[in-house]
Amino acid sequence: MTDRTTWVRADDPPASESWVLTPFDRANLWLVLRGTWVFDHVLDATALQEGLAGLLACYPHLAGRMHGGKVIECSNAGVPFTTAERPDLHVAEVCERQDLAGELANPLHKGRVKTGREAPMTVRLTRLADGSVLSVRCTHACLDGSAFYSFVRNWARVCAGRAFPPPLLDQSRMPVPPKRPRAEVIRDAKAAGWTRISILRLLAAIPNLLGGRLLERTAPLPFSEATLARIRQTLRDASGCPDISTQEALGAHLVRLATRIHGLPNGTPCTQVVVMDMRERFARFPREFVGNAPFVVRGAVFRAGASLGEVAADAHRRTAPFLARPSAALANAMALTLETTQHRLLLLPYDATAMHQRRPTLLYLNNFVKLPVYDVDFGGGGPVRVIPHDLPDPWLVWPAPPKQGGVEVYLTGVAARAAARQRPGWWGFEG
Repeated sequence: MTDRTTWVRADDPPASESWVLTPFDRANLWLVLRGTWVFDHVLDATALQEGLAGLLACYPHLAGRMHGGKVIECSNAGVPFTTAERPDLHVAEVCERQDLAGELANPLHKGRVKTGREAPMTVRLTRLADGSVLSVRCTHACLDGSAFYSFVRNWARVCAGRAFPPPLLDQSRMPVPPKRPRAEVIRDAKAAGWTRISILRLLAAIPNLLGGRLLERTAPLPFSEATLARIRQTLRDASGCPDISTQEALGAHLVRLATRIHGLPNGTPCTQVVVMDMRERFARFPREFVGNAPFVVRGAVFRAGASLGEVAADAHRRTAPFLARPSAALANAMALTLETTQHRLLLLPYDATAMHQRRPTLLYLNNFVKLPVYDVDFGGGGPVRVIPHDLPDPWLVWPAPPKQGGVEVYLTGVAARAAARQRPGWWGFEG
């Protein structure tokens, strides 16, 4: 059977309107999210297409076309949905060889999306010898990770006849920064400890990006529920912070591992940064806000060789103001980000180029554990495996399959190459 592509359009599209990209959307214009769901049963392509047509009325920008990288005309031009067959592949092989996810997905060309020559999203359903793979690619400018996985969860609920919380497409929720003088913005950013991006370091990372080395990834490193509980309790005791969460504790363990596999001498200054979701922490962004609402904040600031308790305590202290609901700290940092963007200043809360150096001192963690990654049941049961996206997150924390429990950690780029030189089981928790 040859591949067949159908254009899926909203059954009941809203009146044609424009969806204007926010500064956070435009900052992610050159990134593409890829989701890959592996099922041990055959999915009904017609049912999925009908469900998608019903859902697109709630997400009209995904069936529209972009103009100049600034606005999407919600024209209901459609989303390409390709069906394919791979009888040579079995579910177990796809789960084991996660590199197959790329060839089981339709391409999405960022430049063509920006100029309106391609849809912002593309779908491919592949029938295997004993199951199915659903692959979705979408420009990051339209959906961040939270909105992306919520979209696929909602799609499955439409197909299964279940209710879902209505998404909120309201770009007016994004605040408009005051027009302050450039010098004042620079002053406040420097006072907050923000860093000017080094163009030379940025250029130095380009060969790795073009050569694909920033996308090299390890196999999943498993952490069971029991191990996570042990890490959490050990770090609560060692740090003197009884309310350290499981993910905070795991993050402290991972960043200390990072200093070791990169061979950083004791005393080397290091910074942990973590990705946070602004939804519900910023009053204007409710849980179902669609668009881009992630924000990267500094966690632990420490020196290589520090104890786990020291790293965990410092990370907990620094991130606590940003985790509040609502968070004044997050609102202030977001406002400053919008102002630096307005003035086109290369200033960030952290040195983004330092995470891709040969021996990185900036340790970047992205955690997807709380997102509805596995909450995708089109009516015949959920996926047996969801393969992570292929963005260059150096340290990615990912939910393990429900039958397995716990979490999985993936290392990408420089971190993946450093991990390849370690002994088996190097990531284990020694207490």
